[in-house]
Amino acid sequence: MRVVRVETNRSCPLRCRHCACEPRERAEVVRAAPREIAAAKQRGFTSLVLAGGEPLLRRDLERLIAFAKAGKVARPEEAGPGARVGEVVVESTGVGLDHERARALRAAGLDRLRLHLFGWEKTYEAVTGVAGSFARARAGFMAAAAAASDGGLAVEVELPLLRANLAQAPTLCARLLDACGLVPAAVHLRLPSDPDPLPLREAVAAIEACDRALGELELPAGAAEPRVRLAMDRTPPPCLFRAPGRSGHLFSLTRGGAERPGYARPEGCAGCQVADRCPGFPIPDLERDPSLAPAPIQADRARRRLTLVADVDAQIARELVSHDLGRDTAGNTWVVHTIRVQFRCNQACDFCFVSTHLPKAESAAIYAAIDAAASAGAAVALSGGEPTLAPALCDYVRHAKAAGVAAIELQTNAIRLADPALCRAVVEAGIDTAFVSLHGSRAEICDAVTNAPGTWAKTVAGLDQLARHEQVGVRVNFVMCQQNAADFPAVVELVASRWPRADLTFSFVAPSTDLVPRTQALIPRYSEVFAPLLAGLERARALGVTVTGFESMCAIPLCLKPDGLGDYEQLSPAELGVGESAAEFEKPPVCVTCSQQARCWGVRRGYVSLYGTDELRPFST
Repeated sequence: MRVVRVETNRSCPLRCRHCACEPRERAEVVRAAPREIAAAKQRGFTSLVLAGGEPLLRRDLERLIAFAKAGKVARPEEAGPGARVGEVVVESTGVGLDHERARALRAAGLDRLRLHLFGWEKTYEAVTGVAGSFARARAGFMAAAAAASDGGLAVEVELPLLRANLAQAPTLCARLLDACGLVPAAVHLRLPSDPDPLPLREAVAAIEACDRALGELELPAGAAEPRVRLAMDRTPPPCLFRAPGRSGHLFSLTRGGAERPGYARPEGCAGCQVADRCPGFPIPDLERDPSLAPAPIQADRARRRLTLVADVDAQIARELVSHDLGRDTAGNTWVVHTIRVQFRCNQACDFCFVSTHLPKAESAAIYAAIDAAASAGAAVALSGGEPTLAPALCDYVRHAKAAGVAAIELQTNAIRLADPALCRAVVEAGIDTAFVSLHGSRAEICDAVTNAPGTWAKTVAGLDQLARHEQVGVRVNFVMCQQNAADFPAVVELVASRWPRADLTFSFVAPSTDLVPRTQALIPRYSEVFAPLLAGLERARALGVTVTGFESMCAIPLCLKPDGLGDYEQLSPAELGVGESAAEFEKPPVCVTCSQQARCWGVRRGYVSLYGTDELRPFST
């Protein structure tokens, strides 16, 4: 992600002590802004931030925005390879913004308006040093809220955490909602290095308080939850947070990102699980407070939650949609677009490969993904995290139905579907199939797998509700891992006795991404689970339970299916280029002569790294 900041001007009507703006304009800064925008366009940018001073003081701000958004650079032949024009952001205090100006900014092509909020009423003016400035800023926030409600403009808030506003900071977004009707798309928490900066530990406590308050914000119906972000100019390390793994949504830690100018890692950082991606502490903070000491992160779950491929937005975009190949034993194939409408989950399975700490994608992106699936003639699986935690789930289902997707599957743990009203609403919205995770026949087994005590009973109750709606197909998904492998026959018995029209899908724990621990404590050998797997399959035949799953990449190699191929001889070829997980598989030399090579996905590389390939038994040609 390439973010470029351009200073449009140096002057500002406010006099904040933590800011370097000036009361008088500097002509050279004003003249340089168009040239810097042109240079950014030639190089290409993902996000262009127009900042000041106060950009609204420029009468030609709309022209600068339009120029930045124009598809052509001044001299196209000089554009760098892959150069493209992305979003344009304006950072402003909101002072002087009215409805007409807000509409003009949006019409010029502005994508995001990021408004600085320093406090409320007297606190605001204590920070800005200008009497009457709060009323002018509030008018600007109201104009921005109106523009956002009209559509086409995202409004964000930047909140600097200062001694002067520390007591108010957690309440500011709630006050903003009450007074202006504004729910910001994002809240950027910044730690200014002003003449009297907050000590880093105190700043972390303030960040946690703001994050907690935003999570508890009572939002209007249909409003998206604001994303919370940390500004990058003075970022504390995650080890200072009380629960580092739960603060993963605040960070953009990527492998190789350990070196950042102005940061240093004390000796105590040695042995930390995220040392290869965390830059450490801001050097000025270490100099001001010699007692600052790291608390090296040792928990693998925290490491996984703090790991991103890029920044948070890029990670959301990366995980929002996956394209997979569906197959059945009759030889049919179809493409499935799995759309993650919610990353958060109310369970915490160790084998989950989804970044459940991420904030949800914007609704516009979800609707666009549904439309893309419909255009491709694909089926849609609405997944997560846990999709029933998304307030707009029924809207997404109805949209998919209206768009004409091939089929709609809901992938869920069914905990919230124990509520008859919600279950009925989701069914009536138009789902075709419910794919329900159930990883044990008893609470003591399943709750240990999901790390969520008390949820097995709720999943069972949710399945009971789904079973009452005969127009919806039900598939129970059992992921076999070290903790529950022996329980598979009992799960077959439970499905047969309690939900007789449901199918049972067998899956095997997949060491598929860096989020899944590649340990023998989680992942058993294939040969270790043959006995319970065979017993469960034999019991399923006796009870009339249809067991599926061996056609997918989530099971085990076909040659290890303990009761033989059976109906799976009719499978269509496993097109490894279709699913984005294809790179996770390999077919070792022993597979070359196998008669089922074309139909089998192969073996996961993560499994091979643990146990090798000696268990594979190719079918003769």
